[in-house]
Amino acid sequence: MKTGPDRTGLPGELGILVRLDGGSPLPELTAALDAVCEQAGERGERTVVVLRFTPAPHQPREWPGGVSIQEVKRWERAVRRLERLDHVNIAVVEGTCGGPVLDLLLAADYRIAGPDLRLLLPVNEGHFWPGMTLYRLVQHIGLARARRIVLWDSAIELADATELGIVDQVSEDLTEAVHTAAPTGPAAPVPLSGRFDDDARRLAEQAVAAERILAALPPVPGRSRDERTRAATAHAEVRAVRRDFLARHTDTVYGLLTDGLTRRPRLPDLVDAVADRVPGLVPTRAQMAAELRFVQAEKEGREIDQGRFCGAVLRSPTAGRHLVETMLGPTPRALELLDRFRAEGRVELDAVHVERRGTAAHVEFRNPGRLNAENARLVADLDTAVDLVLLDDTVRVGVLRGGTTDHPAHRGRRVFSAGIDLTDLRDGRIPLVGFLLARELGYVNKLLHGLLTDPAPGAGSERYVTKPWIGAVDTFAIGGGMQLLLTLDHVVAEEGAYVSLPAAEEGIVPGAGNLRLTRQTGARLARQVVLGGRRIAATGPEAAAVYDEVVPADRMDEAVERAAAALAAPAVAANRRMLALAEEPLDHFRTYLAEFAFAQADRAYAPDVLDKVERRWQERERRRAARGSRT
Repeated sequence: MKTGPDRTGLPGELGILVRLDGGSPLPELTAALDAVCEQAGERGERTVVVLRFTPAPHQPREWPGGVSIQEVKRWERAVRRLERLDHVNIAVVEGTCGGPVLDLLLAADYRIAGPDLRLLLPVNEGHFWPGMTLYRLVQHIGLARARRIVLWDSAIELADATELGIVDQVSEDLTEAVHTAAPTGPAAPVPLSGRFDDDARRLAEQAVAAERILAALPPVPGRSRDERTRAATAHAEVRAVRRDFLARHTDTVYGLLTDGLTRRPRLPDLVDAVADRVPGLVPTRAQMAAELRFVQAEKEGREIDQGRFCGAVLRSPTAGRHLVETMLGPTPRALELLDRFRAEGRVELDAVHVERRGTAAHVEFRNPGRLNAENARLVADLDTAVDLVLLDDTVRVGVLRGGTTDHPAHRGRRVFSAGIDLTDLRDGRIPLVGFLLARELGYVNKLLHGLLTDPAPGAGSERYVTKPWIGAVDTFAIGGGMQLLLTLDHVVAEEGAYVSLPAAEEGIVPGAGNLRLTRQTGARLARQVVLGGRRIAATGPEAAAVYDEVVPADRMDEAVERAAAALAAPAVAANRRMLALAEEPLDHFRTYLAEFAFAQADRAYAPDVLDKVERRWQERERRRAARGSRT
């Protein structure tokens, strides 16, 4: 095994090469990793560490074999040390590899494979070795896919490794691939000083360098495989700096944008402002406007950086709480319409109708051609409508219901909601900030926690206006429609209706559904709904977990009126406010949504999501063409 510096195979004599034999004893492998980390640590300049695995003709199936706990701990420390190096590490694998190879691949920054790669899973005494490999695998590809691999597979073939992102590049000439990747592969983050002005300048410089690389490339649809790799590398390098910057300076940035927490810019305005105040931290307005010309699969993916900024703000107890409360405040549009709603008792928005009937206000979704699916227009209108209901003192109860549709499958029938508009998602018209994040922080959170009408610090629950809400489910409530029901106080459904949360099918994270579903249905049923796409029918055995009342379709209006009268009692609002505080404290919601921002930003541009929405769009177009040919 070769562990000393070897610069003959690396461009510009920039790196350290270590050759590893996966069949070597664990103590020998640990010593090799420690040695290369020592060598890399002694170098002040940027260094590329290349781990090259030599395929063994008789690769051992068992790993790590008969070793002590102390030896395993030393191995894990060595791998963790490799992960934490301030230098890029590239893993190069070929042939049939087992033992420690998967562990080190997952710890590498960039992974190059030969066309004959086959990864044997680490097995000890007939079972998958429950070391940090399993943890890294889950973090890398997600729990559901990791579970399938660990429980059912014995090896990961090259095609699967590439699709899962375990391998970044496949090449027949591994030496040339290293030459190409080493100078432009994911670089060690630019070291930041911790001083805000200096770090902001370094971030801006790194962002300019990345944009120079991207500007030299064709648009996303026309890029070759190598050009896609260069673009991914440029994004990875600057994102590493952004991550370091946010880890050090998020509260400072948020303080600048809010004048020391004295102003309350809403989320879209906040993201626009930070692009001007801290260049390079998020995309500019011009860059985001350019993205609008492309469908989702052909975008640069700049929203990912917006999501990571929002996630970093929400992770901060101070800045995050301030932002959550800001988004619980009334929208400017609602304040403009409030007097008219109070006087006339109704407001007609583009995609929502709001009408006061007695002490109840009925909010009706109207996106008839798309089965009341949520798009950017509907989300904005719902934020306004919920505000109007909560701001009108004569209203005691809110009602959510879907209007009638003209979709061929359900023409003339009421439908609660078909969830997110996947066609708009495919076409790139579902913005991360203005839709996916603003929806959760805005009207969905207001349904549960109420409207913040007094932003002055120091006051408690009296700063909020909260009212009970009823959901009237006709036909179905899918995806985001079901998410809404988890925030409501009483759900009435017609016989034959159903709800579902097809997160696994759609590929994106179902908002705060993961946060709220478990406490309502229990963990096992929640997993079946989220991970398995299980429907809950209004007349099914689990109906009581979602619905409070199930009635024939022709009794829906009567059931809604009866529920509204019951919930209009004065004590209801106060008690439902206390229930919401007990079930979901705002900081608990904030912590969840911070991670949601990171996860959803990545999932919105994940290859499997893009493939699914494209296939669905093509299927819909074929059905539409078939219907047209019959008329």
